[in-house]
Amino acid sequence: MKEWLAAARDATWTKGQTDGVGLGLEFSRPPLSGSALLYKEMVVHSDVFLKDEPDPGEAPSRRTPNLDIRRQQRSR
Repeated sequence: MKEWLAAARDATWTKGQTDGVGLGLEFSRPPLSGSALLYKEMVVHSDVFLKDEPDPGEAPSRRTPNLDIRRQQRSR
């Protein structure tokens, strides 16, 4: 677990989307991906996932699985 946290800490984070208030951040640093929600400069939620090996020919994704699911639900 310490290795996961260190990899997440050292990753390049980019601005993502949120469903409400706060700032959403996302990262991808193989073999991990994750996201965090910041509100008033404090982390109120964060998740880190171990990425499965991509299928050959599949375009790499920077998004985390839970964000993809929420985005699909919003678009219905």
